[in-house]
Amino acid sequence: MGGAYPVADYMFRFPIHSLMSALGGSKPFVSLAQRIHRRVPNLIAELVESPQAIEAYFVLGTAFERSELTAQERQIVLLAASIEHERHYCTVLHASEAEHEVVATVVLKR
Repeated sequence: MGGAYPVADYMFRFPIHSLMSALGGSKPFVSLAQRIHRRVPNLIAELVESPQAIEAYFVLGTAFERSELTAQERQIVLLAASIEHERHYCTVLHASEAEHEVVATVVLKR
């Protein structure tokens, strides 16, 4: 993780990778993120520094998907958490996905 640099006393920033620059063990997860989100979200692009961290992200996400919350409710939870923790790129992503879930729900109910 030689590319990390301190942002605050408790946090580090990592380089933002693309599918082309992703480390070997991280490439399948970056590719998966690109298929899911139609792009590589910055969080995923930073997690590339640790194949274990990016794998853990997807394992936790899969467990969250199996919760009793609806897709819309899950996005609201993720949006609230990203706002609370001031994770601006996550906030934008989850706001967009929550909006998509609301639109999909309205369309499906018609």
